[in-house]
Amino acid sequence: MSPGSSTDSYREFAHIGLRENPKKTSTRTLSCVEDRVRNINIRNELQQAPVVEQIERKQLNWFGHLVRMVDERKVKEVFESRGEGKRRRGRPRIEGEQYVNDMVRRRGKEIREIGRLALDRERYKKWVEDPTLQGTRDR
Repeated sequence: MSPGSSTDSYREFAHIGLRENPKKTSTRTLSCVEDRVRNINIRNELQQAPVVEQIERKQLNWFGHLVRMVDERKVKEVFESRGEGKRRRGRPRIEGEQYVNDMVRRRGKEIREIGRLALDRERYKKWVEDPTLQGTRDR
C-alpha cells in the first residue's frame, strides 16, 4: 500500500479511538464543546446561589439554633466538648467551633458577635441570608 492510503491514516489515529478522517471527527468534537452550557451560567440564569454557599447557610442556621439551645442538651455539650488523650496521626481534624469560626470570618464577623446576634432569631436569619446588611450590628 502507498504511504498516503486510508489504512495508514487509520493506524495513525487508531490509538486515540478515531476511525474516520481525523479532521472530520475533530470538527464534530469541537461543535459539541461549543454547545456545552456551564453550571455557573445556568445558576446565574436561574438566580440560584452556588451549592457551597447554600450549604454554609444551612450550617450557620444550625449554629444559630445550637446557640439558642439550653446548655444541658447533649447536642450542645458534644459541640462544645474537647477531645481528650492523644489524637491520631495525620492532619488534625477541624473542630465544630473552628469550622463555624472560619465561615463567620469569611463573612466579615467574629464568632462572639455571631453568638450574641444568634440570640435574636430574626436579625440572625437576615444576616445569614445577606451578611452585608448593615442593620445586623450590635446595638
